[in-house]
Amino acid sequence: MPHDDSTLDRVSRSLIAKLARLRALEREKRDTARSTPEFHELTDEVSEVAEDVWRTALDEEAVGQDDSPIPEERAEQEPGDWTHKRDD
Repeated sequence: MPHDDSTLDRVSRSLIAKLARLRALEREKRDTARSTPEFHELTDEVSEVAEDVWRTALDEEAVGQDDSPIPEERAEQEPGDWTHKRDD
């Protein structure tokens, strides 16, 4: 079943947030001494978040595969028509 624009928007925003978390963790890891317990904890967390990013990207691909079931949303053809809110 196709998803509406708000579902695609929600998944996209989730992906952006997870990527930001991954970036922050990677920066923190780079400031941590190698082979310390803290470093290894961060590498584990980076791996978990990276896997979650991958799953979310696959979800986004599936959600965006078909156009919205809502006729008004299908009629919109401008780039980014599935979200009118911009926070980046």
